[in-house]
Parts: sequence; C-alpha cells; structure tokens
Amino acid sequence: MRIDEIKRVKADQAQNLQTAEQMRAFLEDNKVELTDEQLECIVGGGNFVQAFKTFLGPYLYPPCPCGGNHKFEDFTDPLGQVFDKVRCVKCGTVY
Repeated sequence: MRIDEIKRVKADQAQNLQTAEQMRAFLEDNKVELTDEQLECIVGGGNFVQAFKTFLGPYLYPPCPCGGNHKFEDFTDPLGQVFDKVRCVKCGTVY
C-alpha cells in the first residue's frame, strides 16, 4: 500500500510506535511502499525513527494549525542532543 492509503486505524497504531524495530515491522506487515527518496534516507544512514515520522507525518498527525500539512525537520534540543522526534517548521509542534 502507498503511504497515503493508510487508514485512520493504521495511522493510530503507527502514532504509538516507539522503536525503529516496531516501525520496520509496521511497514513490513502493512506492505507500505516507500519511494526511492524515502528508502535513500533510511538506508543512507539516516535516523530511521525520524525518517518514519517525517514521511508518514502528513498521514499520522492532524493538519498543521498554520494551514495544510506539517513540514517536518529533525528535532534537536537546545543542548544539542538529538531525539527520535520531528518538529514542524511551520508551527513548532514536536512529535
């Protein structure tokens, strides 16, 4: 299935995933197809959890209060520590 075909029930399940292993299993179990760009980010040494949230974000989270879908970027705290979270550059919400 394409990412945009994820149903609300599956999206609710995906929002609750915490680890890369759980996210990989979700993609595999639901036969979610990734684009070459998405695969490149994940395989190319990127943070899998952040990539998962970035690519599925528009289908998992409510619309951005600033209008349209969130535009995600990796989230780092002020101390420079990277978390497995993403932040919307439009509204600042962290997921």
